Amino acid sequence: MRDIQIQTTSACSGKCIICPYLDSWHKKHPGRMSDVVFERVLSQLAPHALGKVCPYLENEPLLDPAIFERIAEIKKRLRFTSLELSTNALALDAAAANRLAELFADVPHEIWVSFHGVDKRTHQGVMGIDYERCLDNVVGLLKLSDEVPLRVIIRGAGQGFTPALRHDFEFSQDDYRRFWEGQLARHGVRTRPGINWIHYHDRAGTIRRNQVRLDAAVRPDLTGFACPRLDRWLHILYTGELILCCMDYHRETVFGSIVEQDLDAILAGPAYAELSGMVTGRVASPDDFICKRCISPGG
Repeated sequence: MRDIQIQTTSACSGKCIICPYLDSWHKKHPGRMSDVVFERVLSQLAPHALGKVCPYLENEPLLDPAIFERIAEIKKRLRFTSLELSTNALALDAAAANRLAELFADVPHEIWVSFHGVDKRTHQGVMGIDYERCLDNVVGLLKLSDEVPLRVIIRGAGQGFTPALRHDFEFSQDDYRRFWEGQLARHGVRTRPGINWIHYHDRAGTIRRNQVRLDAAVRPDLTGFACPRLDRWLHILYTGELILCCMDYHRETVFGSIVEQDLDAILAGPAYAELSGMVTGRVASPDDFICKRCISPGG
């Protein structure tokens, strides 16, 4: 049983200093998953019992004008344990929130909201998007969760994983909790969301515009290395290509195209076997192989 991430559009409205999106391959090669490719993805996944299905990958899913229809098709066509959507909330207006509520209310789900800050200075400093608009949209979603069964998790990346990654807009776990406790009380929200303060990292050295980069290998030898992204996840770009993990913003690890081959054939094929061997250290890999650069295996 695998968890699935599907990138239905390359677009993201965020300009986060902690994210590689602005440097990414799909930012430089913008596109949207065609209906033909999306149909192919669903038909290839349909025979499988799936874990979590995430209709996003390294993007902002609400920028896909067909995202709600596509979530409805996922619900209709696939067998899964839960749905997960992650958004920066800029496009999460009342209409979008109500549509998500309709789609998610009858299935196990989580709606992840990336809100990296505790005031206008820190939020806009990290994310580069409108603080008031995002906050209003998140509060609207939280109020909606009092009326319909919605599992909302608000996530704030407040501090760097290592001192080399620190920036001027960090905030503490206590500050983040106080900020959201205040918002819940101020707006009379009764249903408590998850409030997760997390460390941010450099996405395996893929934030190329950073002044400080971890170009050197974190682990020069991958013998015995294990990461759930290899054998418990599938990551599908808008092109239909499969990549190793959610850290691969530069399309370094493509091992097949679901448009050109059946999924089972790809997973049983030589490209995936070689990549698997490289990840686990059974096959030699380049010094700059993505898993050697990763400081946070799994995501």
